[in-house]
Amino acid sequence: MESKPMKKTDLTTDILLPLIKQETRRFRASLGHMLTTGAATIIVLSLFVYIFGDFIRDKLPGVDPALARDTLYLFAVFIIAISAAVTARAAKSILYAKHGWIAMLRTFGLRVDRLRRQSVSAGIVLLATENIIVCCLLHSYMGGFKTSHAVIALLTIPSAVFYWRVRGPRTPAVAHTSHHSCQDTTKDPLFSWRESRVITGSWQGSSLRVLAALPILSGTVSLAGHAPIELALVSSLAGGIILSWTVPFLVAEDLKATWIERQAAVGHDQWIGAWQKIFWGWAKAIFTTTVVLYLVSFAVIYSVPSGASSPKTPDILTLALSKALLGGLLAAFPIWMAPAFIMQIDGRRVLTNIVLLTLIGLFAGTALIAVPYLAPMLYLLHREAHRYQRGRFARGSYN
Repeated sequence: MESKPMKKTDLTTDILLPLIKQETRRFRASLGHMLTTGAATIIVLSLFVYIFGDFIRDKLPGVDPALARDTLYLFAVFIIAISAAVTARAAKSILYAKHGWIAMLRTFGLRVDRLRRQSVSAGIVLLATENIIVCCLLHSYMGGFKTSHAVIALLTIPSAVFYWRVRGPRTPAVAHTSHHSCQDTTKDPLFSWRESRVITGSWQGSSLRVLAALPILSGTVSLAGHAPIELALVSSLAGGIILSWTVPFLVAEDLKATWIERQAAVGHDQWIGAWQKIFWGWAKAIFTTTVVLYLVSFAVIYSVPSGASSPKTPDILTLALSKALLGGLLAAFPIWMAPAFIMQIDGRRVLTNIVLLTLIGLFAGTALIAVPYLAPMLYLLHREAHRYQRGRFARGSYN
């Protein structure tokens, strides 16, 4: 019998067309979730820009026009840089993803150098379009847009290309050595496994822990130098908010590998409870450390004699203890409260959750600074937020 000749593989019909159909079906299946998440993200980002823009553009000039002008300039630079970084990261995930289209086409033995160059060109066009939109919005709603802002926006394009080249398809060689997992088998597996991952420090956003310590230390040191107590409290709140940014990174990474828990019938309360226990430990540590730093600063202040009459000893102790507790609470509550809000929109959206946690931290923190007796309301907010997002573990997973 004569063997039938093998049919030649057609790139468009046999490879690209099935992939396009698959992506189209996936897009249609998740369209509702994408629209909801996109609308919520736009609302949160718009609220963030509106609040800070209104404060810098309208409120701050009445206090200090020069400070308002400099702050507006830096705020516009921050928005341009963050927007470009998010766009560049999204383009990188498309260009160099392990299971992306380019990697998939390579498995078929196809040359993808030309396709990669075209994709990089498309990424540059996307980044340029994003920069134009952001610059136009900043100029329309905030004013004060300068030529240097446009230069910074242009510099983000070669920076993104350099980032794509450096963090592209090259994967470092992994040594085939077995390391101890640091997992405590005597504890709850859901908790101990995630705790061991956090201890290793090999996760995105781990450097934020060091960054969060800087404003807390600077605030308490400035307090020892007779700076206003309000500056130290705001610095503690800023450090706590920065520390809460680690939660979106950890949860988004964890949601990529939750199929084991889902197959084992692990519920939302068990999963989020493990993370809540970890961050509760962080909150206790940062609270204790901050309180000690405040007390040391107050001890330095009142141990150095000054020309002015000092308050009586009971008044000193009451003031020092109350401000130290308030400073510790401001530094600790954002990381403690973060798990209750991380799944409100979408646990996989790191930037959206960072902005959301920042807004919540600012609202709750400034309320505490103004009226410290509102501290018990944090527990009610935390409990109700957990109750509202109950059951979103399965829907928020990648698989």
